[in-house]
Amino acid sequence: MSFQRMNRPHLQLLVTISVAYLFLPNCLFFAMYLRWDVAILFFFILLLGGKRFFFMPGQSLRFPPIHDVRKKPFLFMLIVLCFLMLLSGIGGYGSQDGDWQKHNAMLSALIRHQWPVAYSLTLPSAQSSLQQPLSVANVPLVYYIAYYLPAAVIGKLFGWFWANQALFLWTFFGGCLAIGWFQALSQQAGYLPAVIFCVFSGLDAIGISVIRFVFLGESPGMAHWIHIERWAGNWEYPSHITSIFWAPHQGICAWIITGLLVNELVYAESKRRVLFFLSLTALWSPFVMLGAMPYIIGELFWDTDSMRKKMADYVSMPNLCGVLLLAICGIFYLSKSYPSPLPFVPVEQGLIFSSPVVPGLSVGETLFLLVLFCMLEYGIYALLIHQSHLPFNARERRLFLISVGVLTLLPFFRYGFWNDLAMRASLPALFLLAVFLTRALYYSATRKSIRLLIVVSLLIGAINVAVEIKRHLADISASGQWYRLPSPGALYDIRQAGVSTSFFTQYIGSAESPFFQFLAKPLVPSEEILPRETK
Repeated sequence: MSFQRMNRPHLQLLVTISVAYLFLPNCLFFAMYLRWDVAILFFFILLLGGKRFFFMPGQSLRFPPIHDVRKKPFLFMLIVLCFLMLLSGIGGYGSQDGDWQKHNAMLSALIRHQWPVAYSLTLPSAQSSLQQPLSVANVPLVYYIAYYLPAAVIGKLFGWFWANQALFLWTFFGGCLAIGWFQALSQQAGYLPAVIFCVFSGLDAIGISVIRFVFLGESPGMAHWIHIERWAGNWEYPSHITSIFWAPHQGICAWIITGLLVNELVYAESKRRVLFFLSLTALWSPFVMLGAMPYIIGELFWDTDSMRKKMADYVSMPNLCGVLLLAICGIFYLSKSYPSPLPFVPVEQGLIFSSPVVPGLSVGETLFLLVLFCMLEYGIYALLIHQSHLPFNARERRLFLISVGVLTLLPFFRYGFWNDLAMRASLPALFLLAVFLTRALYYSATRKSIRLLIVVSLLIGAINVAVEIKRHLADISASGQWYRLPSPGALYDIRQAGVSTSFFTQYIGSAESPFFQFLAKPLVPSEEILPRETK
């Protein structure tokens, strides 16, 4: 391929802004959640880790060639992204899907409560009777909250309406960075990469058609033509548009960190910032962080250099700071494992054959769906990329093989009620798969038949995107409102009035954990709630 080299300052600007985007919520968390002395220490760690990056930029960038950025394709990218977001429900624009009840409640909690957010639970005393007093226990919010923090600060200053506008702009800005990375990694900056980014999806339309035929019109689980991505029941690999509509915090974090890691692992002179970059994602999404880790592990163990030389390549002050940041986030999340006033509700987990999302399927039926899922969600794309004979260098080929490996292994394990591990940890690998597919489409030596099959596959995948857009347009039309300010809601009554322990315990930890005993500011609950029994 003959490409002009991307203007180096443009690439450095993309890298710098991307790090700053992931960096800002971490700063807010340390400033508002930690005791002042601990916060100062970790601010020092953050600045120490980012010093060489922010104040000595561009020393290790060796990115591949790419067409120069052009104004019209970039403007087209912004218009397409803006159109999708105006349908998505973000900030109240368009129509909100089911997950937005949680997003709105999380943002509202961060606005209304003092940080660290905590609730006061009124509980019966041990062996209580009606005449005995009630005990009060404090439970802190423990969740990946980075996405909401900048908008929550705006909400504390100016109110709920402006918090939603800030969330819209924050998400739009992150989406621009994501598409910028997609264009850079695919080595193209024209109109087509932006379109491919938006329409990339598994072949869900074929999947739901096949299983409705096999299961005589019935589909396992929740698959239907209003939202077809759950066609396999036990698994879902989301399209880019689905991530924007349902879980933008997961998608944006995954797309940006994938771009940063690819730049470091494949095109940079050293790996001295890899762990620092990875640590910035811990408060955004632990699932995305897990999905990104195989690329670092693969680079570490796959290379033919001696282990001593490879380890020396990672030894640096930014990476050490990254390890410390990962540790503090790990201690924060470990608060969930300590005793809590509410009864612990185990997380659904295990091998998919023994702990399925959809019960009642035989082993044979589950295996059939698994094979079909893998083939339609990524297998056909991977085969087409392989047959295009892209001129990968050794590290790029490694990225491709790791991506296929991750997407193959994830469906065998379940974690979370909806199998969140497979849905979210797959995002970096799916992003890279779309990148390589775009490269294959542009590669001049790709046979016409392969190029035609890529286009046909993308068009079939785009049916899912059309279904998502149609659902949102239909809801907007039915309501007669394009903008509806969301109801704030509360985490403990999303499903129904009162505290459902089976739902609420997903979002809380223990005040007795080391994080809240030794590192965090004192808990000051601003809301009293009374739990009810789980039905």
